[in-house]
Amino acid sequence: MIVRLIKKKKISNFSLPTKVAGNYWITDHDYLGNVRNLINVEESNGEWKIKSDFETKIMSGEKEVESAILKEYSVYFLKVNTDNEFVILYCSPSVEQKVTMYQLTDQKDILIGTDNRSQICYNYPLISKHQARLVYNKGQWIIQDLNSKYGTYVNNIAVTTRQLEYGDIIFIMGLKIVL
Repeated sequence: MIVRLIKKKKISNFSLPTKVAGNYWITDHDYLGNVRNLINVEESNGEWKIKSDFETKIMSGEKEVESAILKEYSVYFLKVNTDNEFVILYCSPSVEQKVTMYQLTDQKDILIGTDNRSQICYNYPLISKHQARLVYNKGQWIIQDLNSKYGTYVNNIAVTTRQLEYGDIIFIMGLKIVL
């Protein structure tokens, strides 16, 4: 399982072993740039489990919860008390089962969002109705975030508008696009 720690400006990826065993830390950097242990992941009855502690609380709406079992394609909200910030954990399988390939040769605008009129309609609760736009013009790709709530990331960095290169990876709350 891959656990993505999603912050406002950056995503960090952590790969958990295929065999569920042991105890691991999801780490990040505090506001001073120091590495810190953010939340612990441990084996519990054959599943990966995270637990709230003094510094980091797992949130369910406005309520703190003691623990949560990590599931693929699931999102967990964390409140980091020392920085007074919220971060998101998104879990996905180590290998994606569904892949769709597209090839474009003409100028094209591709809308990404939950709106069923989007060319890439990805119906997920953390995706905006109009999340982002991919623009292809004269052999060049550009991505534009359309003021979405949870952001659009290219190569794990949050973007508003960015010219893309082949091989760049766009990540939008579970949707992964490889150019």
